[in-house]
Amino acid sequence: MAAYSDPRLIPLSRQAYASGYIRLPWPNRPFALGQGFSTTLADQTRNSPFFQLVAFDTEALAQAKFSYQRFMGCAGAFRSRESTSSSSSSEHLSVGFGATIGNDYLNASVTGGYDKVLLENKDSCKTSIQASYRAGAIRFSSEVPLSKAATSILQGTDGFQHFSDTYGDYYVAGLHIGADTGVLVSQDLEQSESTEQLSVILKVQILCFSDSKTWKQADFSAYLNTRFSVNCFDTLENTHYANDLSNIIEAHDYGQDFAARAHGLSERCEKALSGWTHELTQVSQETCEGICQSNLVAEVLLLPFAKLREVAAYVS
Repeated sequence: MAAYSDPRLIPLSRQAYASGYIRLPWPNRPFALGQGFSTTLADQTRNSPFFQLVAFDTEALAQAKFSYQRFMGCAGAFRSRESTSSSSSSEHLSVGFGATIGNDYLNASVTGGYDKVLLENKDSCKTSIQASYRAGAIRFSSEVPLSKAATSILQGTDGFQHFSDTYGDYYVAGLHIGADTGVLVSQDLEQSESTEQLSVILKVQILCFSDSKTWKQADFSAYLNTRFSVNCFDTLENTHYANDLSNIIEAHDYGQDFAARAHGLSERCEKALSGWTHELTQVSQETCEGICQSNLVAEVLLLPFAKLREVAAYVS
């Protein structure tokens, strides 16, 4: 995390101090519910912070029941941001707020790729739009008992510290079903005569979801040969694109494309989710694996081991 000094970027290890839940952007990596996770490794290394050795009883975990719960009314959000400072980027971060930037393994997600490119962007004028949609969550129906080996470690020397070193301090407790999409278009103000005019061009002409026929040549003729940068992602299609574009026409095309995806995100997500109606009535580990591969998992829900009844007594 040292390369990104913005104080609004909160590393996972700091989030863990409060012992609350962590919503991790889907890392586009294979893992299973119940698998351990180290917030320390997530910040400090390039290796996987997920543990292969599982703290829960393997037989009980294999037979564990899961439930899918729809969010009441579902949860959607749409936002638009503008900034005119080369040092200002964090307000354009994805829903993950750059939490995975410090770990290359986690940063394999399209949101992680977007955030990394964003924080390296030194253009002065930035405009972005983003949309998020959460349909529901898959969680354990009941608490799964620890294995005998995990219990023995808790009862031994160094107790919970040894346990955390072996299994992690958090575990995968659920999956948030949904999607995120967004696009940022930027340009260096040194190439522009008017900050105000450029901000309007970026917001209205490029990112406003409207018919391109409403364009007038006089509105953008001064920018036909001006470089623009575009950075866009879509978790439902597992897509991330970042590049410098040679003119405003190309920037407009990408802006309109991802603006349309953002405005139609809930409909696209529900259409993809309709193919899982039967499987989500009786959720299994296999169901979770399949839905992860379908790009319908937007976030991984991590809970602290310390909050489990079997573990809490050994936490100092």
